[in-house]
Amino acid sequence: MLSYAVALFLSVCLSIATDWIALQFGIVMSDPPPRSASLAEFFGAVIFAPVVESLLLGLTIKGLSRYFNQPCLIAGICALIFGAAHGLFALSWFFGTVCSFLAFSYAYLYWSGQSLRQAYVAACVPHMLINLTAMILICLGN
Repeated sequence: MLSYAVALFLSVCLSIATDWIALQFGIVMSDPPPRSASLAEFFGAVIFAPVVESLLLGLTIKGLSRYFNQPCLIAGICALIFGAAHGLFALSWFFGTVCSFLAFSYAYLYWSGQSLRQAYVAACVPHMLINLTAMILICLGN
């Protein structure tokens, strides 16, 4: 649960700071949030995406571990890769996603010493909770 709290706090803070800085230069980074979400979108965001992305995160960490043995570097590279992938959908998603995936990567790396199953759960569950938080806020916006 610590990784959920850290990811949520850092993501929100960095997203707000980035939006504010961009606005000072006349740049609007964030699209208005959607006013609703279908059941399929809710399922996709809260279940499907974290399950698949956590698998991809584990594979990315495994691949990077062949070349690097510093957890900070591996987590940082993973955060940038996944942030960039999310940034392709919306530029404003990059910054919050980097923070989230930094926390998910650290959780995965920490628990991978115990077992890959625990590492996967340590990355996937906070990811689900982050997305659930976002989806609840979207649904409450109606």
